[in-house]
Amino acid sequence: MGILDRLVILTVILEVLPALIAIFTGFASLFLLEAVMILYGGGDITIILKLLCFRKATEYPLYIDHSYQGGLVAFTR
Repeated sequence: MGILDRLVILTVILEVLPALIAIFTGFASLFLLEAVMILYGGGDITIILKLLCFRKATEYPLYIDHSYQGGLVAFTR
């Protein structure tokens, strides 16, 4: 099982499952919270996929969080 498969499973367990529980119990505020968390989880998966692309390009990449934009900067040799 690859890292992307694990990320999708983790997103489903931590975000989609509580959203389904909120729908069936009628707890609207929990559903709205989980909807936002699903969007954040998608952003996290996007960042990790970018990290994995640079891992194959060089042996020792350097990752730095971008100071004023969303995402990261990757330095390679």
